[in-house]
Amino acid sequence: MTPRWMTIEKVVVELGGVCRSRDDLHVDPQDTRDDGEIVDTKVRQATEAVTSLLHDGGDGDDDAVVREAWNAVRRAQDAIAALRETVGRSRDLRGQAQSLQDESFRLRRYSEAGRADPRRGRQRTPDRDPA
Repeated sequence: MTPRWMTIEKVVVELGGVCRSRDDLHVDPQDTRDDGEIVDTKVRQATEAVTSLLHDGGDGDDDAVVREAWNAVRRAQDAIAALRETVGRSRDLRGQAQSLQDESFRLRRYSEAGRADPRRGRQRTPDRDPA
């Protein structure tokens, strides 16, 4: 196998990894619609660049085609990494929001229970004589 075909094989393997990474993200499309579209665009561009490289084959000596394929794959990898970070932040924020809602519910329930419990003693009201 010539060095050029070894390079092409590596690019194809990297593209396969990019496609697997995109499929493994398991994101809610509504949460990350814009980022997901960016990733899909970058993966499509990488696929087109690698396809162009394969059509060129080992016959040409145009290293620019190889560089463009590598760069397209790297841009797709960067977009996937950014989407992973966004998904992670989204999950963290969703967990924090749920914790805050739970705490708010607990405090409301505690406050309402305190007002309804006659054993807690009477609270002063402005129209009562403190004596």
